[in-house]
Amino acid sequence: MDSFILFKNATVFTPVVRMEDYYVIVQNEKILKLGRMKDLRAEEYNYSRVIDLNNDYNICPGFIDIHTHGALGIDLTLNSERMEEVSEHKSKNGVTMYLPTFLSELEGLKGHTEQLEKISDFIKKGSDYAVPFGVNMETPYLSPKCGMQKGEYNFPPTVENNEALLKAAKGCIKIITIAPEIDGGIDAINFFNMNGVITGLGHSLTGIELMEEAINNGANLATHLFNGTYQVPAAEPGVIPARLNEYLAVRDDIWAEAIVDSKGAHINPTIMKLFLKAKGVDKLILVTDNLFCAGLEDDEVILPDGRTIYKDNDVYRLEEGHLGGSGYKLNGALKNLRKHTGLALIDCIKTVTKNPSELLNMQNKVGHIRTGLDANLTIINDNVDIFLTMVGGKICFNRFE
Repeated sequence: MDSFILFKNATVFTPVVRMEDYYVIVQNEKILKLGRMKDLRAEEYNYSRVIDLNNDYNICPGFIDIHTHGALGIDLTLNSERMEEVSEHKSKNGVTMYLPTFLSELEGLKGHTEQLEKISDFIKKGSDYAVPFGVNMETPYLSPKCGMQKGEYNFPPTVENNEALLKAAKGCIKIITIAPEIDGGIDAINFFNMNGVITGLGHSLTGIELMEEAINNGANLATHLFNGTYQVPAAEPGVIPARLNEYLAVRDDIWAEAIVDSKGAHINPTIMKLFLKAKGVDKLILVTDNLFCAGLEDDEVILPDGRTIYKDNDVYRLEEGHLGGSGYKLNGALKNLRKHTGLALIDCIKTVTKNPSELLNMQNKVGHIRTGLDANLTIINDNVDIFLTMVGGKICFNRFE
């Protein structure tokens, strides 16, 4: 039997345009119709629910987080059997879809393939909350010199190893980060792109020439740009060298993740403004990069490798001060982006809806509010506080009740 839900008296961010005094009708798991309130025929359908937003709230496409390692003490690299708890947590933060992201915590090829087999089985079961729709591999092909991840579990990107990862994942690997300068890195970038996996460039020290080669071989995403990518000293006094960050920022064909915390620890607000001027909003994707400790109150946390990290506002740091991801919610990143750059709300919303859906070639299913698309919706106020989350036509978080 068909189920109809009506949201009325709302502002709708499609998110390409902002439309005031609108309604949205959901039929089962799809968006059936949207239009102006003056054209609404209330008796047209037998609604199971009518939610009046009184023109105080905004309906957005469901938020998508493409880079998150866990939450609530659950490390998705190691504890994928508890993924549904993370899904529920994410849905409370307006997230309707996310990519569980592996860290360098798995020993060798065997550790990676075993965990990929395990998590792919859980992914295929689906969720009653935010949907984990694949895996983001921020391992094992990184430079050990860049970022907080240790290199002891890395292994070479041979064709045999690459094929083993794909086989174990059963089609679930959506993104993999590769440092182009590692031995076999360029060939691995070509391999994964030829097999339909998005390649992110990050945790790297490479220069422009090799980065260009990586892009020519199919790489099209910068993994948390400006983080885990260190600058080298200037060749000449007083000259600022152009390296990975600058090159990826000005390439119009490259998408870029960004971690935007409240104090600008990952990306200084001035750099963020330059980033936007160079890259533009339509290629920017905000991510949480949450560690397993996100959502906990603990000020100190022991990592699986024995190191201690410390909470510093909404980020985590190692003892020597090195950044280790964020503890914020995805809507918090939107608030921070507005605060640091003055970007309009409609453009902020694109960075967690339209943009990730287009990167993943899912724009005909999610990321927009349009008739026939999946009814993944997030309702916020003008301060980007979350009031309702709908996944596949089902309300899984509701502050109105």
